[in-house]
Amino acid sequence: MPSRACWRSIPASTPTLPAGGGTALLRTPGSQGHDRLPALVHNPADEISLDRVINLPPRGIGDKTILALHTTARAVQSTPGAVLLDLRNGSDSPYWAKFSGRAALPLADIGAMLSGWIGAAQVLTVTELFDRIIKDTAYQEYIHDGTEEGEERWENVLELRRLTWNTQPAP
Repeated sequence: MPSRACWRSIPASTPTLPAGGGTALLRTPGSQGHDRLPALVHNPADEISLDRVINLPPRGIGDKTILALHTTARAVQSTPGAVLLDLRNGSDSPYWAKFSGRAALPLADIGAMLSGWIGAAQVLTVTELFDRIIKDTAYQEYIHDGTEEGEERWENVLELRRLTWNTQPAP
């Protein structure tokens, strides 16, 4: 079963999910927004999720770059997610020139990752996709920093992962 269907299958009654079910934004205390990536993979037009995760872990994307991404998208009647996905094409993207090299490169990188996750969501289980996102973003290294707080945050991420495992289809 494709991952998108699995994200939708997480019941709304699951304690860590808000009412609205699996396509709602998964939240775990202390997760710092990385839990919004599944929603973004499911719907790249989700600007709230994009704004929360675009610089997690930090990749040098500041407020000016995020504002430029939104402004560029509005100018062409598109979404920041669509512009981001197009920027994965590098200098072949019509949007590339709208950003400085310093800003365009990390945007292209996250756009390429997002594109890969969207494609992978068609064939991977929810847990496999979750693991890929954590690995691709080096999120474990970022959040699990050896502090007590980092340990607690990492436990929250692992709890979210356990929830994804519980959504796997029966064989």
